[in-house]
Amino acid sequence: QEEDPLFCAYDLLPLTMDTVTFQNPHHLAVAAAGNDQTHSVVPGSKHDHGFLGPRVDTHRNDSRKNGFDTVNSWCVAKNALCVGAIQDRLVAGAGIVLNAASSWGPTDDGRLKPEVVANGQTVISTIGQSATTESFDSQSGTSSATAVTSGIAALVVQQMIALKIAPSGALLKAVLVHTATDRLPAGPDAAYGFGSVDAEAAVDVLSSGVIRTEQVRQGQPVEMRFNSNGARAPRVTVAWTDAPGTPRWDPVVKNQIALDDPTPMLVNDIDIELFAGQSLKPERPWVLDPKDPMRAVQARNAVDNLEVIDAPAASGEWRLRITAARLGAGQVQPVAVVVSGLGGCTNCAP
Repeated sequence: QEEDPLFCAYDLLPLTMDTVTFQNPHHLAVAAAGNDQTHSVVPGSKHDHGFLGPRVDTHRNDSRKNGFDTVNSWCVAKNALCVGAIQDRLVAGAGIVLNAASSWGPTDDGRLKPEVVANGQTVISTIGQSATTESFDSQSGTSSATAVTSGIAALVVQQMIALKIAPSGALLKAVLVHTATDRLPAGPDAAYGFGSVDAEAAVDVLSSGVIRTEQVRQGQPVEMRFNSNGARAPRVTVAWTDAPGTPRWDPVVKNQIALDDPTPMLVNDIDIELFAGQSLKPERPWVLDPKDPMRAVQARNAVDNLEVIDAPAASGEWRLRITAARLGAGQVQPVAVVVSGLGGCTNCAP
């Protein structure tokens, strides 16, 4: 076996992270995607180890998939927000340009990772040189991008509390993804996710959008209604903290995770559909194309516990339907809902 099975695999590390977040749903784990996208596929030769620089060592290939399938284990957790690294947008002329080493997904079961990207180029921060000496240093990579994202997340939580919005890990994740700046073409991909985190937009949507937490039960869909003036294209984001999955072990090699096992890790499967007017044809969420992870299609998503619908602007009534396709754990699943571009919800309880 030439390929390292741990990249993008649901092993004991994501299992642990999902267990902790499932037991503490107020908590959002923000994790670095890793800096392994540019590793050579020639073991034993001098090759790049991301921000660690070139070195000679011998190990199995990170991936045989042209840079895909290189996200580290922590980021594979369903309830984590996985962050890739981009160049400083001011230096890059406001464009969204990926750091060369930033790891790509998707996970082995086809989930989107990373979900967002952030500045990971020469980020300046404090550094402890010894027990008594402190200084500043600049670092690059997805760890730096994760620190940037965590800082933005803290500001969003602060604003939630000020607006008397009850924070949760799922709601915070939904807000950060909902307001990320997309890199065209539209839709997520396995390198940039839904785009670059945007602190201002994340804070603004708390006041301008519809922010809800709904309880979804089997056989009891939740329906939210809106009346749009058609001025803006609607976007709907729904996220939930899912129960831990079950790691798949290699049937031959003892204590080794199975290589590229596509078994879905999703336990509670929630579906969202958006209807314009009396149309019976719904707008559906984005889901990665398994044959081409750099593009996404709009279809039923049965793998992610984060779903986003983008629809063309149209005036009139809109209906958002949230359904429990399967509840493998518990009788009710709390879901975080973020809606923009549709005005206020006309049938929601205060």
